Amino acid sequence: MRLHFVISAVVIGLGFILRLSALEMLFIFSAIFAVLVTELFNTAVEASIDLFTRERHPLAAIAKDVAAGAVMVACGYAAVVGVVVFSNHGWLGKLRILATPAGMERLTEAQYLLIGIILVLLVVLAIKERGRRGELLHGGVISGHAALGFYAATVLLLTMQNKVLALLAFIPALLLAQSRIEGGIHTVREVIMGGLVGTALAALVFFAGAALGH
Repeated sequence: MRLHFVISAVVIGLGFILRLSALEMLFIFSAIFAVLVTELFNTAVEASIDLFTRERHPLAAIAKDVAAGAVMVACGYAAVVGVVVFSNHGWLGKLRILATPAGMERLTEAQYLLIGIILVLLVVLAIKERGRRGELLHGGVISGHAALGFYAATVLLLTMQNKVLALLAFIPALLLAQSRIEGGIHTVREVIMGGLVGTALAALVFFAGAALGH
């Protein structure tokens, strides 16, 4: 599920960046939810069978295989939707254009923010996978909530004219970080790491855009 959510975030982000139509985004969301729903049912079937018996049984094997097969069918549908929608827009060519200074200049502030959020999630996931502990936004060697909170606060600080008002955005970010410590989900060190990663990525995205003339 963690992998599904990360891939979904990347695909949705690409959809907004490439300015897909409402109908195309509807197909994208239908494919994503088809995979998530079948994965949930697959987990429910497996847990129900394991609850009643741990012994090998032909009927239990069939039930688990069919549930897993439903996930595969949904993934196949998602793959077809992705190929049809994105190939129709020449997404590789568009991404190459966006990677140039001229392309970056055409990005809106909302698109910059979306790109940054996806970047934060990917970096947090990579750090957690390397630490082999925790989930994307729960537990682990770094606080994903703190990273997202400080990313958003830093973006406001760098983009808003009223710096005093922008600094107030760090109050909810700090409260969010404190709640992760008080809940016993993260240590002080893990929350500080999340805050530093979010702040650094926000600065990177902002100054990269400024350097490219955004």
